[in-house]
Amino acid sequence: MMTSDPSSTGLHRLAVVKNIALTALVGTCIAMVLEPDHTAGLPILVAFGLWFTHFFFAAGLYLVSVTLAMKAGLTELRALIVSVPLLPFLFAPFSLLLDHGFGNPDEEALTLSSFPALYLDEVVAIAPLILLLAVIVAFLFRREARQNPETVNDVSGASTNTVHPAPPKLSDLMEGVSADLGEDLIRMAAQDHYVEIVTSQGRALITERFSDCVEKLEHLNGLQCHRSHWINLSHVKNVERSGSAYSCLMTNGDRIPVSRRRWSDLKKQRAADSFSTPPANLTTNAAPIR
Repeated sequence: MMTSDPSSTGLHRLAVVKNIALTALVGTCIAMVLEPDHTAGLPILVAFGLWFTHFFFAAGLYLVSVTLAMKAGLTELRALIVSVPLLPFLFAPFSLLLDHGFGNPDEEALTLSSFPALYLDEVVAIAPLILLLAVIVAFLFRREARQNPETVNDVSGASTNTVHPAPPKLSDLMEGVSADLGEDLIRMAAQDHYVEIVTSQGRALITERFSDCVEKLEHLNGLQCHRSHWINLSHVKNVERSGSAYSCLMTNGDRIPVSRRRWSDLKKQRAADSFSTPPANLTTNAAPIR
């Protein structure tokens, strides 16, 4: 289980607030250039503050909508798309409140007798700028998510703990393998119409195709070293070469042939493993891998 650093989480949340403020600033500049009637005649700083409040609140409301959509089960992209057309309807009541409290209400809107008509008139009035704002927020959100995936978790409220699922049990993967054999698989070999399973606890023969068994073990650090043999690389004690013949000595004492075609794959895999884990106990008389 991996837990995010609290300081890192704080930085990601700060980045979200920064993006909201940046979006609000862009929207405010556009609104100031258009000079709408809502702020006509107001001092420039008052008008700027009113529009910035509009857009900052709208951007935050958009992210809240995205968060709720993601918690409802939508993917990040679908939540971003669905929330765009919803934003004018969600923000219209707050826009009306700000206009009537601090700005200049639309004179035509004041002649409307019912709140539904006033509400729909406000939705139509704010839709162009608010939809543009939502698109900008969605773009910034996607960019931030690619750069810092933890940000999406912080905004959506999802857990930043990563829980890795337990690997499937050997007895569940292969029919006929008893749970008594345990999970410590050493090797596997094809024997006529059967497959021999060898673990640190014992051996068993099952009636499955060897190729199917190999495919089921892709999650393990193993390798098909021969057309009839699969080995768990963590159980390779020694690799040997005698003339043109190659073999692996396993930790249980079994010696497994390695085909010339698979020899290079074995060398590459063991070289890669040596960077992450200490090598197995190699005997001093082992021939070097060339």
